[in-house]
Amino acid sequence: KQKPESDLEFASTKHVFSYELQLFYLKLRDFLIDGTPELREKMLKNLKTNRCIQTLLPYYVRFSFLLLHDYPHKFDMLYVAISTIRSLVANYSLRFFDVYMPHFITISLSCLLSPQIGPKIWNELFIIKYLAADLLKYLLIHSFEQGYSSVQPRITLQLLSVLLKSEYGLSEKCGALQGLITMDLETTSKFVLPYIGNLINELGYKSNEGDLNYTQLRMYFYSLCTSAFGATLHADT
Repeated sequence: KQKPESDLEFASTKHVFSYELQLFYLKLRDFLIDGTPELREKMLKNLKTNRCIQTLLPYYVRFSFLLLHDYPHKFDMLYVAISTIRSLVANYSLRFFDVYMPHFITISLSCLLSPQIGPKIWNELFIIKYLAADLLKYLLIHSFEQGYSSVQPRITLQLLSVLLKSEYGLSEKCGALQGLITMDLETTSKFVLPYIGNLINELGYKSNEGDLNYTQLRMYFYSLCTSAFGATLHADT
């Protein structure tokens, strides 16, 4: 678990900052973890606009990773982990995002694809996967704007591999499909639509009727398939 006395120990000589800034980091971190929903949103908004937290950027990245590690099934903490990164990337006063972009994308993909990360309640799981997919889309747009045009094709291939290979579970496939259809219509049309029929047919072979969460997961996956088909059909017309 995260501890105040250890959070700042990994600083290198390049990350030396004032006592006031250390105190700000620790207070904001505590508010994000233990604060009310209203206070939490206020702190996330602060991360979007604060011009004085450049030095704290690696610590907030570490903070998000530790939330995934310490609370892999707790909805509130996963929400904070994703939203912290989303707020940081939206802060246009921060620099050197190219250094941290692989870490940002890892957090997003972990929430989308890892079977070890995600709430056990189905509706909370769907929300986390949606937020992770939305973060991924935002990160890919940012990467393209910075001149890294090869990032999205690599991520697309990774998601498509999870979606089509039988060794991955339904939760992972839901995350992969959510990520793909969130990117853009071209990605959905080119890489998802040709496999929609097989993906829906595959649901018929998977059965776990006694598990309500699994049943809801199947319904969610089916709704993603129909959304992908409907979106591309509408775009073509």
